[in-house]
Amino acid sequence: MVPQRTGVAFSVDADSFMSFARSLPGGIDSPRGERLQVADLVDFDLCWAFELVDPWGNQYELNCYDYERVKVELVAADDLEPVRYWPREVYGGYLESRA
Repeated sequence: MVPQRTGVAFSVDADSFMSFARSLPGGIDSPRGERLQVADLVDFDLCWAFELVDPWGNQYELNCYDYERVKVELVAADDLEPVRYWPREVYGGYLESRA
């Protein structure tokens, strides 16, 4: 068998997402092979995510689209600095182009 590399995403509500975040670190690894930490939180501008792998190397993503609630009740409340894969300005430019 070959581990799934493209990943599978699961979307959860804000309460479940924040409970998961605050339970870290646990026995779950990140794709880098290290224990998943709350500092691994990814800001995708439309949603928040954690990227993780199972014991066989299959990749998963846990998402929450209640962006503003997580921003206030988790990110700001716990003074987190999420991972970003692109500058926030890129998303702002995208929104402007759609207006």
